Amino acid sequence: MRIREVYSLYRRRLPSGETVYYYRTYDENGKRLCGHSTGQSTKTRANEYCRRLIREERLIPEKNRRIVIPTFREYSVDFWDYEKGEYLQEQKGRRPISRSYATQGLYNLETHLLPVFGDKKLNAITFDEINTWLVHFCDKTYLSNDGKTAVH
Repeated sequence: MRIREVYSLYRRRLPSGETVYYYRTYDENGKRLCGHSTGQSTKTRANEYCRRLIREERLIPEKNRRIVIPTFREYSVDFWDYEKGEYLQEQKGRRPISRSYATQGLYNLETHLLPVFGDKKLNAITFDEINTWLVHFCDKTYLSNDGKTAVH
Protein backbone atom coordinates (compact mmCIF):
# COMPACT_ATOMS: atom_id res chain seq x y z
CA MET A 1 0.00 0.00 0.00
CA ARG A 2 1.38 3.38 -1.00
CA ILE A 3 1.85 5.94 1.77
CA ARG A 4 0.23 9.21 0.81
CA GLU A 5 1.66 12.62 1.67
CA VAL A 6 -0.52 14.97 3.71
CA TYR A 7 -0.51 17.49 0.86
CA SER A 8 0.90 17.90 -2.62
CA LEU A 9 2.05 21.06 -4.39
CA TYR A 10 1.64 22.10 -7.99
CA ARG A 11 2.36 25.26 -9.97
CA ARG A 12 -0.26 27.33 -11.71
CA ARG A 13 0.48 30.18 -14.10
CA LEU A 14 -1.99 33.01 -13.60
CA PRO A 15 -3.34 35.13 -16.48
CA SER A 16 -1.01 37.90 -15.28
CA GLY A 17 1.95 35.63 -16.06
CA GLU A 18 2.84 35.16 -12.38
CA THR A 19 3.44 31.62 -11.11
CA VAL A 20 1.79 30.60 -7.83
CA TYR A 21 1.93 27.29 -5.99
CA TYR A 22 -1.27 25.55 -4.95
CA TYR A 23 -1.72 22.62 -2.60
CA ARG A 24 -4.12 19.70 -2.55
CA THR A 25 -4.99 17.65 0.50
CA TYR A 26 -7.58 15.16 1.72
CA ASP A 27 -10.50 15.62 4.08
CA GLU A 28 -11.08 13.51 7.20
CA ASN A 29 -12.81 10.83 5.12
CA GLY A 30 -9.96 10.46 2.62
CA LYS A 31 -11.62 12.41 -0.21
CA ARG A 32 -9.24 14.55 -2.22
CA LEU A 33 -10.06 18.25 -2.09
CA CYS A 34 -9.67 20.87 -4.79
CA GLY A 35 -6.52 22.97 -4.88
CA HIS A 36 -5.94 25.96 -2.62
CA SER A 37 -3.53 28.78 -3.30
CA THR A 38 -0.52 29.19 -1.07
CA GLY A 39 0.05 32.68 -2.45
CA GLN A 40 3.73 31.75 -2.79
CA SER A 41 5.81 31.87 -5.96
CA THR A 42 8.53 29.42 -4.84
CA LYS A 43 8.17 25.80 -3.87
CA THR A 44 10.21 26.29 -0.69
CA ARG A 45 7.94 29.06 0.57
CA ALA A 46 4.85 27.09 -0.46
CA ASN A 47 6.09 24.13 1.62
CA GLU A 48 6.72 26.44 4.58
CA TYR A 49 3.22 27.85 4.20
CA CYS A 50 1.66 24.35 4.21
CA ARG A 51 3.73 23.23 7.21
CA ARG A 52 2.54 26.32 9.11
CA LEU A 53 -1.08 25.45 8.22
CA ILE A 54 -0.50 21.92 9.52
CA ARG A 55 0.90 23.25 12.83
CA GLU A 56 -2.13 25.55 13.16
CA GLU A 57 -4.48 22.69 12.15
CA ARG A 58 -5.78 24.78 9.24
CA LEU A 59 -4.54 22.76 6.26
CA ILE A 60 -8.08 21.65 5.48
CA PRO A 61 -10.14 24.82 4.98
CA GLU A 62 -13.17 25.12 7.28
CA LYS A 63 -15.63 24.90 4.38
CA ASN A 64 -14.20 21.47 3.48
CA ARG A 65 -14.34 20.00 6.97
CA ARG A 66 -16.94 17.32 7.08
CA ILE A 67 -18.43 15.13 9.71
CA VAL A 68 -16.11 12.20 10.30
CA ILE A 69 -18.04 9.10 9.38
CA PRO A 70 -17.49 6.23 11.82
CA THR A 71 -16.72 2.65 10.91
CA PHE A 72 -19.41 0.06 11.49
CA ARG A 73 -17.41 -1.17 14.51
CA GLU A 74 -17.29 2.33 16.03
CA TYR A 75 -20.98 2.88 15.36
CA SER A 76 -22.00 -0.43 16.93
CA VAL A 77 -20.18 0.15 20.24
CA ASP A 78 -22.78 -0.13 23.04
CA PHE A 79 -25.56 -0.86 20.51
CA TRP A 80 -26.43 -4.10 22.32
CA ASP A 81 -25.49 -2.85 25.81
CA TYR A 82 -28.56 -3.55 27.95
CA GLU A 83 -28.08 -0.41 30.07
CA LYS A 84 -26.62 2.11 27.57
CA GLY A 85 -27.74 1.08 24.09
CA GLU A 86 -30.10 3.66 22.53
CA TYR A 87 -31.86 1.02 20.43
CA LEU A 88 -32.52 -1.21 23.44
CA GLN A 89 -33.69 1.74 25.55
CA GLU A 90 -36.18 2.67 22.84
CA GLN A 91 -37.36 -0.93 22.54
CA LYS A 92 -37.72 -1.27 26.33
CA GLY A 93 -40.11 1.68 26.20
CA ARG A 94 -42.34 -0.28 23.81
CA ARG A 95 -42.13 -3.80 25.18
CA PRO A 96 -40.18 -5.87 27.70
CA ILE A 97 -36.66 -6.72 26.55
CA SER A 98 -34.66 -9.44 28.26
CA ARG A 99 -30.94 -9.37 28.95
CA SER A 100 -30.58 -12.59 26.95
CA TYR A 101 -32.03 -10.77 23.90
CA ALA A 102 -29.28 -8.16 24.22
CA THR A 103 -26.62 -10.84 24.81
CA GLN A 104 -27.72 -12.74 21.70
CA GLY A 105 -27.72 -9.54 19.64
CA LEU A 106 -24.17 -8.80 20.77
CA TYR A 107 -23.09 -12.36 19.94
CA ASN A 108 -24.57 -12.10 16.42
CA LEU A 109 -22.95 -8.70 15.90
CA GLU A 110 -19.50 -9.92 16.97
CA THR A 111 -19.74 -13.28 15.20
CA HIS A 112 -21.44 -12.44 11.91
CA LEU A 113 -21.37 -8.70 11.20
CA LEU A 114 -18.15 -7.21 12.57
CA PRO A 115 -15.83 -9.66 10.76
CA VAL A 116 -17.35 -8.53 7.45
CA PHE A 117 -18.33 -4.88 7.94
CA GLY A 118 -16.46 -3.83 11.10
CA ASP A 119 -13.67 -1.79 9.53
CA LYS A 120 -15.79 -0.20 6.78
CA LYS A 121 -17.03 3.37 7.05
CA LEU A 122 -20.81 3.48 7.29
CA ASN A 123 -21.16 5.45 4.06
CA ALA A 124 -19.00 2.89 2.22
CA ILE A 125 -21.28 -0.07 2.95
CA THR A 126 -23.53 -0.52 -0.06
CA PHE A 127 -26.88 -2.17 -0.48
CA ASP A 128 -25.27 -4.72 -2.83
CA GLU A 129 -22.65 -5.67 -0.21
CA ILE A 130 -25.33 -6.18 2.43
CA ASN A 131 -27.49 -8.17 0.04
CA THR A 132 -24.56 -10.36 -1.07
CA TRP A 133 -23.59 -10.98 2.56
CA LEU A 134 -27.17 -11.82 3.45
CA VAL A 135 -27.55 -14.30 0.57
CA HIS A 136 -24.27 -16.07 1.46
CA PHE A 137 -25.15 -16.01 5.15
CA CYS A 138 -28.55 -17.59 4.49
CA ASP A 139 -26.97 -20.20 2.21
CA LYS A 140 -24.51 -21.29 4.92
CA THR A 141 -26.41 -20.95 8.18
CA TYR A 142 -29.71 -20.18 9.79
CA LEU A 143 -30.52 -18.80 13.19
CA SER A 144 -33.05 -20.80 15.17
CA ASN A 145 -35.56 -19.19 17.53
CA ASP A 146 -33.42 -20.04 20.52
CA GLY A 147 -30.59 -17.94 19.03
CA LYS A 148 -28.20 -20.79 18.35
CA THR A 149 -26.53 -21.00 14.99
CA ALA A 150 -27.04 -24.24 13.11
CA VAL A 151 -25.39 -25.35 9.89
CA HIS A 152 -27.45 -26.87 7.08
